[in-house]
Amino acid sequence: MNNTLHKQLTAYYRNVRKHLPGKSAQKRMLFHSLKKDVESYIAEYEITDIASVYEQFGSPEDLAEDYAEEISTMDLKKKLFRYRLVCVLSVTLAVALVVFVAYFIHEVRESSADHAIIYIEEIEEY
Repeated sequence: MNNTLHKQLTAYYRNVRKHLPGKSAQKRMLFHSLKKDVESYIAEYEITDIASVYEQFGSPEDLAEDYAEEISTMDLKKKLFRYRLVCVLSVTLAVALVVFVAYFIHEVRESSADHAIIYIEEIEEY
């Protein structure tokens, strides 16, 4: 990769990063994925000018917009997974609680039925 292309790619990456929405961890993950894709493309096809990168990937704004749509989909999938996980755990916990309470009530009734109360009176002689 020549020095001119390197400088142009640095500016391209800076513009993409500037337009990427989301939290910093998501931005970083998507940015590194994008950068890897661009560098793979450059190495595979021996690209020497930035125009070919623009043709393949589009402007930084367009690329950031495409990746933003991917973020939205990823966020929705993640939130749906968390919602399902919370629902499953809540139902499991509720069932376990009902079983525990039923078992506890059963044991209390069994233990009170097994024990007879006996009163012993002492008679004192005078």
